[in-house]
Amino acid sequence: MQSRRKGHRIIYTFTFIVSLMLLSGLTNVCLILLLEKNTLRTTGKIVHSWPDDRTKHFSVSWRHHKWRNYAVYACVGTRKIRSIGLLVQMLLLCPEVFYHPIFEELFQVPAQCVTHDCLAPYGKSHYVYATFVVATYEKIISMKIQPERPYPGCKIAVLVEPRVHPLYEYTVKQVMSTLGAGWSLQLFVSEENEKFVGQVLNIQEGGAGQYIVVTQLSTFGLDGMGQSGNRVQSAFSAHQAMYSSIQGEHILWFQLDVIMRKSPPVHLFQHAYIGSEWQSCQHPCVTTVCNGVCGGGNSGLSLRRRSKILPVATKGVLPRDLWGIPPNGTSKRRDYFEDDELHNNSLSVWFEDDLQISYKLATKDLLPSGDVLSGFALGEALPIKGVDKADPCGLHKPWMVPHIHPSVLEQLLRVPFLRAMGN
Repeated sequence: MQSRRKGHRIIYTFTFIVSLMLLSGLTNVCLILLLEKNTLRTTGKIVHSWPDDRTKHFSVSWRHHKWRNYAVYACVGTRKIRSIGLLVQMLLLCPEVFYHPIFEELFQVPAQCVTHDCLAPYGKSHYVYATFVVATYEKIISMKIQPERPYPGCKIAVLVEPRVHPLYEYTVKQVMSTLGAGWSLQLFVSEENEKFVGQVLNIQEGGAGQYIVVTQLSTFGLDGMGQSGNRVQSAFSAHQAMYSSIQGEHILWFQLDVIMRKSPPVHLFQHAYIGSEWQSCQHPCVTTVCNGVCGGGNSGLSLRRRSKILPVATKGVLPRDLWGIPPNGTSKRRDYFEDDELHNNSLSVWFEDDLQISYKLATKDLLPSGDVLSGFALGEALPIKGVDKADPCGLHKPWMVPHIHPSVLEQLLRVPFLRAMGN
């Protein structure tokens, strides 16, 4: 008898929860219909704002990042299941980007994606970034970029990317079109993607990309970097051999998960290195609290001066001395940096290029004051002085940080959206 009552209570509780979700979903549908009905109309044309109403309402409806994650997982996980997927889309007001024809291709989403490991890359606020990319994709891809011929002392954007990646052309063109005139471009490629890169960027004599510098990773014995994991790329990014091959002084280092908002102002080029602030290290940074290096920052989007980095870069012959030259001549570390005169890495065991470079530059007092970082890039941490005052030049995947609300990203992406759309 008790087990039957317990079973009834479970059923009633489950029914109550489902009813609440249905009621919430129906309320959401009514609200979004009202939003779409009230879309501003001028001279007979609908004026679309950034972001679209559905994306904006999804962000407002799911305020807490955990519940928002659950909603995103439900949307992405059921998008291929017709009956359930349509119901989930309607009740949770799933962002339209999940159902766009190029969503799966651009972000490499498996058709069947229901496990946490599969869904995690598309959680948090990734949908805001995805909405931006999909909305601007055709405009950006149709652009022709014409980087300038490099010369000693020039400004040069650098990308180390050995893969044939669906966002390669988009990211390069978005970054270079935002930087504008006066910038060169150097691409480190593998045998796997060299032909692809040449085709999408028209790298040939007389072509738009004729002055793009293409450097083969095989030159350093690292052509298999794409299959070696992030640590090998991180080690290469701190190595003297790589910086010696870069054909410019002022380096804008970027990865495929970067969006530029504006070109860096001239006064930033005086600094040896600027990255985005690490969480716990925001200005004013407290060394006892910071888990990184005060004044240093994430390297995914960073400014670097070749002449200042070379003296602190990892030394040795590649690929043998990828992690540096062993001080005693015997140690051969395979997954973190060797000790040298500037850093004893035996305790910190860092493999991250940004930590290594930041620490070494700090020993030479070459890092900028902490208030400079947030004016260049925003990544895993929000500046204490506020996003509006920081007005960063670019973004390095802040959409994967749970404590940064989607509305902040919507605000930050408005400027590059309007530029891309020609407004």
